[in-house]
Amino acid sequence: MQLPRPWIRLLISGFLIFHVFGVLITPNQGSYLFQSLSSVYRPYMNFFGLAHSWGFFAPEPISPPMYIDYVIERKDLPPVNGRFPAEGSPFLFRDRQNRRMSLSKFILSTDDNIRNMFVRYLCGDAKDILSIQLWRVVTTQPSLKMVQTGEKKMTDPVDSKIEVLGTYYCPETR
Repeated sequence: MQLPRPWIRLLISGFLIFHVFGVLITPNQGSYLFQSLSSVYRPYMNFFGLAHSWGFFAPEPISPPMYIDYVIERKDLPPVNGRFPAEGSPFLFRDRQNRRMSLSKFILSTDDNIRNMFVRYLCGDAKDILSIQLWRVVTTQPSLKMVQTGEKKMTDPVDSKIEVLGTYYCPETR
């Protein structure tokens, strides 16, 4: 078996060193080293989807959960109350619930998402729905000290902030 030419090995080695160095410095985007080399590494790491910072993990590993509370007003029927996603984890594996929590944050990010995704989903093809009232519910998580002393678990909400999003009407034509 013949070994590749030395310049090919040198080129491959240089690329591997560049890549591994980028993987090592990118998570700490606040460092001086990354700031000085960001013009070189940021486009490369973004292209390959490797530009994740440590902010995903620390210092607050759990971002506050966001829920969408709703009341569906129906013709000749009592209103239906609900929350998306449902509290707790109704699934065997937690990842499905985590995806729903991320989806609720995405839906609540813009008014268009609320209207075009969530309201349209709730209106569905049910002909008896008149309107939907929506609220954004953001729960705060316990502090690290509360968790360390055993006062609360990391997943226990401490407080909730409720914001009225408005009343949406389902289209008459289906």
